Amino acid sequence: MEHVKGTVKTEIFPPEDFIETERYYESIFPQNSEKWRKYRKRITGSIIGKIVRNDLSFYKSGETFAGNYRMYVGTKEEETIRKWYSSFIKKEIIKPTFFILKEDIRFGSSPDGFIGDDEIVEFKITFSPIPESVSFDYVCQMNLNMYITGRFKCHFVMYSLETEEIYVDIFNFDPELFEEMRSKGIQYYERNRSFYENDKHITKTHNKNT
Repeated sequence: MEHVKGTVKTEIFPPEDFIETERYYESIFPQNSEKWRKYRKRITGSIIGKIVRNDLSFYKSGETFAGNYRMYVGTKEEETIRKWYSSFIKKEIIKPTFFILKEDIRFGSSPDGFIGDDEIVEFKITFSPIPESVSFDYVCQMNLNMYITGRFKCHFVMYSLETEEIYVDIFNFDPELFEEMRSKGIQYYERNRSFYENDKHITKTHNKNT
């Protein structure tokens, strides 16, 4: 997996909230916290698929992400499914925090779990029966999370509250899809730069290829 071309030059970044690694900035605060809602105001997995499909009817990242009943139920059920899947594969699933891509801080990631050194997990809870195929938006979300965290494989686990069925699949990182995601994600960010950079915690960025 290679780094994308055209690195971003950053002027400021708040080190007190993140641990710096070679590939990303890892938050010291957990997901679903107030700081998580604050810092995820960037291109994340929850919106990248819609950006690629040019479906701009969604909320902007972090703007209205306050949660709702379905999200509340999904979060509670996710913990149950996490324990079940960990037992099923006989491997520990570590619950990660929030990650910002070091080479381009316009992109952020909130993966649902880490397995070993090379794999992540994406849990989905649906109120409907399991669909016939995994949605394009979920595939994009998995690819962004894999790239940012430097991992090559994602376990996709979906649980239906209606039928109580569980669907499991494993996806590999798709570099061609990621390049399309990266390009369209940057274009979307630049069109909405005033929104994404109107808070002090958002670093001003400049990309020499955009």
